[in-house]
Amino acid sequence: MDNSLIVLILQIGVLLASGFLITYIKRKASNYADKKDLKDLTAIVEQEKSKYAADLSVIKAHLDIAVSNRNNYREKEVEVIAEFYSVCSWLVYDFLNLDIIWFNSAHYNKIEELSSGFFDNIKKMAVAKGKFDLFISDNNLRKSGHELHLACINYTGKVQLFANRLKFSLKNQIDFREKSLKYLKSGQRDIEQENKIIDEEREINKEVAGYPNEYMLLRKEENDTIVVKAIAQFESAARIYLSTTNIV
Repeated sequence: MDNSLIVLILQIGVLLASGFLITYIKRKASNYADKKDLKDLTAIVEQEKSKYAADLSVIKAHLDIAVSNRNNYREKEVEVIAEFYSVCSWLVYDFLNLDIIWFNSAHYNKIEELSSGFFDNIKKMAVAKGKFDLFISDNNLRKSGHELHLACINYTGKVQLFANRLKFSLKNQIDFREKSLKYLKSGQRDIEQENKIIDEEREINKEVAGYPNEYMLLRKEENDTIVVKAIAQFESAARIYLSTTNIV
């Protein structure tokens, strides 16, 4: 065989062998890359799953806080509705049910106590209305609350005027009796002075005696008109709101 032919055959063999080797190496490298990528991808998936679980935990924590805040807010709504209704009811019904036997000087201290409590409750009503406006957003309930507040303001104005006049008259009656008793103990006898005392006593007693009737008229007027109706309307609106919001 010619040497040149042998050399040619060897060159062809080397080329074929080198091509096969290159293909084999590429295939092995590709398989290795696929396995490595798969391993990396698995790690990424596990990392994302862990992160997702952590995100879910955070979301659940925020949701629990939101639910708790909502429940607390609902409880506060019930509290402010009850407080406002209670104060207004006390202002109206308690003072509309006084015993008229108290309307004399012997019960002046009782009237003074009730009057003081009444005016303290007027202040409480203002505070309760402020809380009510802060927490309640329902239009119907806010409207009925506003109407009740106005009705109570109008009513308390009448009661304040009545109570101040009553206390003033009872105090005059007490002062007059003390002055009259002091005059009698002095032993002085002055017909003109005695007639003056009698006339003053008659006027004071007449004034005091008129308060029970005036009070009964006030009670009838308020029972039949705005303030009691406003309380009933507010109570109805509150019940509807509480039932539709699943608070009660």
